[in-house]
Amino acid sequence: MFEPVSLATGAALLAVGYLAGHLRRRASPPSKAICSCDHTYAHHHLDTKACNAQVPRDVYTESGRRVGVRFVPCTCRHYDGPIAVEHLLQGPFLPPA
Repeated sequence: MFEPVSLATGAALLAVGYLAGHLRRRASPPSKAICSCDHTYAHHHLDTKACNAQVPRDVYTESGRRVGVRFVPCTCRHYDGPIAVEHLLQGPFLPPA
C-alpha cells in the first residue's frame, strides 16, 4: 500500500513548507531609509545632506480662498534617518594625493 518512509518524508516537507511560509509572513518588512521630512535618502544631497525634494504648499487668495497648490523646496537641511550599511562601509580606496 503506502510506504511509511515516503509518507513521513512527505509530511515533514509539508510541515517545513508551512512553517517557512508562516514565519516569512510574520517577518517585519525591511525598513526604508526615510528622513523625518518623509523623503528617502535618495532625495538628499550626498555631501551636504540637504533635501532636494519639492513639497506641495496650498496657495490662497487675499480673501482666504484656496486656489491651488505650489511646489516649494523642502526645508530639511540634514538627513536624520537610518543610514544603509553600504554608505557606512564605503571609504576612500586610495590615500589622498
